[in-house]
Parts: sequence; structure tokens; C-alpha cells
Amino acid sequence: MTPNEFVKKYFPYAREVEKETEIPAVAILAQAVHESGWGRSAIGNNFFGIKYRKGDWKFQEVLTTEYSERPDDFKGANIKSVVYDKKTNKYIYKLYQYFADYPTPKEAFMAHAELLLNDRYKHALRWKHSPKRYMIAVWRAGYATDPNYGRKICEVIDSVVKRLPREPIIMERIEPKKAKL
Repeated sequence: MTPNEFVKKYFPYAREVEKETEIPAVAILAQAVHESGWGRSAIGNNFFGIKYRKGDWKFQEVLTTEYSERPDDFKGANIKSVVYDKKTNKYIYKLYQYFADYPTPKEAFMAHAELLLNDRYKHALRWKHSPKRYMIAVWRAGYATDPNYGRKICEVIDSVVKRLPREPIIMERIEPKKAKL
């Protein structure tokens, strides 16, 4: 699926969630793009990389990347490798984690909204009119462990915005007033 096809197919879900929750549709779609690579890694309709929680429909175990300041993080997890990155002063973990599996894209979009409306991220809605500021606030509240997530998600937002359908602007024809002689 091309990026344009992805936007065309999934932007309506993001708009629907925005209408119900006030979470910016562009921010929602940008997260779906970033987390799934334009849908290439949306295992089980999970476009957002939502980790499995008790009560979710299904799950799949997936190799993923996490960042941490501690060398002993993720104890008990199925860790494939840990490498220290001097540039970011963080440990980069490659490990297997369980991710939620959704029966439909709509259910994934709604689960993502539910996550963003919890107490940890809810405050970000104060920037609902700016998808970039909104996402920076979500990231700073602990949404992603990647130290470059803020820059990356802003670049994705720009990429999504340029692919959004342009709604036709209907201009009212205004006749100039005739001058009185």
C-alpha cells in the first residue's frame, strides 16, 4: 500500500475518533504511520504498537526495540540483545513483547484513543489544535522510549498533512457594487 493509499483508507477512522474524543486526527494517523511503517507492520490491525493487556481480544509476540537508561531494565523479558548507545546515553533493547491483535482497524483506532485519554496523556488535549504540539506532549508524558521520537513524529505529521485529501473550497461569487454616478 502506498502512503497516499494508506491516508485515503485510514484517515476516515482518525476523523471519526477525533469527532468523538477531540484527539487530533492528523496526530492519530501520524502515529499509525510511524508505528506501522505505512501499514507494513500492522500485525493484527494494530497500527499503533499497542502492547497486549489482559482482556484484549488476541495478541502476537513480536520482536521490537525499546530504549532505557538502565542496563537491567526488562528483567524477565525475552531479550535478544542490549547495546549501549553513547550518543543518547541509553541502552537499546531488542526484545520480544506481546502486542494486541484487533479484529478490525476501527477497533484498533478506538483502543488507541482509549490509551491517549488516560490520565497520563489526557493533559495533551490542551494542544489539540496543533498535532505536533499535541504529540510532543504525549511523548514527553512517556508514550515512547525512543529519544528521537519527537523529531520523528513531527516529520511524519508533515508527511501525512501533505497527503490529506483537499476538500474543494466553494467560493461565493460576489458581484461588485455598481458605482452610483
